[in-house]
Amino acid sequence: MTFRKEGEINNVLSPNTFIGESALNTRMKTMVEAAMDSARGYPVGFFEFTDVFVLGPLGLILDWKNRVCWRGDLMGWTLSGIHGFAKHPKIKLHGAHRLIVDPSLFDQAESYETSMVWSAPGFGVYGHWLIDYLPRMLRLQKGMKKGTHLYYRQVEGWGTRLCDVLGFDLIKKWNHTEGRQPSYHERLIVPSFIRRNKVIAKEFAVEAWADIARRIRKHKADPLPEQFGDKLYVSRRNWKKGLKKEMHNRALRNAQAIEERVKQAGYSVIYPETLSLPQQYKVF
Repeated sequence: MTFRKEGEINNVLSPNTFIGESALNTRMKTMVEAAMDSARGYPVGFFEFTDVFVLGPLGLILDWKNRVCWRGDLMGWTLSGIHGFAKHPKIKLHGAHRLIVDPSLFDQAESYETSMVWSAPGFGVYGHWLIDYLPRMLRLQKGMKKGTHLYYRQVEGWGTRLCDVLGFDLIKKWNHTEGRQPSYHERLIVPSFIRRNKVIAKEFAVEAWADIARRIRKHKADPLPEQFGDKLYVSRRNWKKGLKKEMHNRALRNAQAIEERVKQAGYSVIYPETLSLPQQYKVF
């Protein structure tokens, strides 16, 4: 494995991040500064692997020759993500840090010359797309050459619509490997994440989000269903509908009461899931 460094996380806390003195602000400032200190100096760049297998729809990388399963924050693979593979009939978890893999798993592996990996755990979460997978896609595009396979899990409906707006032609532009079965890759390229835990590399994030905004601006937004003021309250009250049960714990029990209070304070309540991406851009 080799790593080509493009930059590093060098964020510093702005003096305007916390306004006013209070016990809560003091605790939060200490916590944020500690997170930034632990992330400072973390590299951002591209991993490159040779002669590896890729397993599962999200793209777990197995170096069979060296008996290594590659993971790490920069790749988006934590131990919990890897432990999910223990449910596979030909993979067993041995302790907290080892996988036992049946070699017959790779007997029917498809082979590819050059591939790039887009997905990792969290690929199906919209919030992770904004900070992890859209910036990763923009960096993938710079190095993608004709004939390169793009490895990623099947994209949800909202992800497909988002890619359409941003001009990521997932069907026509790239050969797609979804991971229904293990695959072998002579050369595998993986862009690192641009964050360490909750600290995002500022220069890379600014560049990525400016590119995303430019792409959205190309699309003419449909008329808004109503006029919103300058003060906005973003509600998730209706967002939980249709979600898996385990996601409902992110909903506020008294969401409607809160909305009534903010309306009285002069805020417009907005439900982003009811607006297209160009409409959201226009509102915000």
